Amino acid sequence: MNLKSFAVALLFACSCNVSAAEPVVLSFRGSVMGTSLEDFKTQQPYMQCILITESQFKPSADQTCYGSKLTGEAAIYGGAEVKSVLASFYDGKLWSVYLKFPSSQTEQLADAFREKFGEPSKHTTSQVTSRAGATFDNFVSEWINEEGSIRIEKRASNVTEGSVTILTTAGREERKRRQEAATASNAKKL
Repeated sequence: MNLKSFAVALLFACSCNVSAAEPVVLSFRGSVMGTSLEDFKTQQPYMQCILITESQFKPSADQTCYGSKLTGEAAIYGGAEVKSVLASFYDGKLWSVYLKFPSSQTEQLADAFREKFGEPSKHTTSQVTSRAGATFDNFVSEWINEEGSIRIEKRASNVTEGSVTILTTAGREERKRRQEAATASNAKKL
């Protein structure tokens, strides 16, 4: 699949195929990446949004919106049960969305992404070990284009949780710029 024809229009319960004629659009449930915080709050009313004032979190976002204990349609993403959603904003614009769900539903969600976007740009498999010493299969699949990326991981923060990250290229670059500035500032304080 040509990466330029890779259209990223993430909607819950994806069911249609992407054609080469569609423009590249990175979005989450109809909220296009780059949308304003106010529009996002209107489009995703189940999310609670906060201003980040702690300096250690500033490189990651200026504001975040969080949704947990979701019900109804908000609780389903590509057929998987969503445990939580975290949307991050720089300068009032959406740049990243992170979702957690049961790792047992990762294959089903990965199949929905493949149906919509074709084979991933990257796919790796590995084994992870729990704190108790049990070994589990893991995989990471990524769909990447010039606008950003979608990453699905079977075992994310722990062996029972999978994750999806929708990230814009501009957001990744801004985060890197802010982290480098924070590191330089901290180095001057040594």
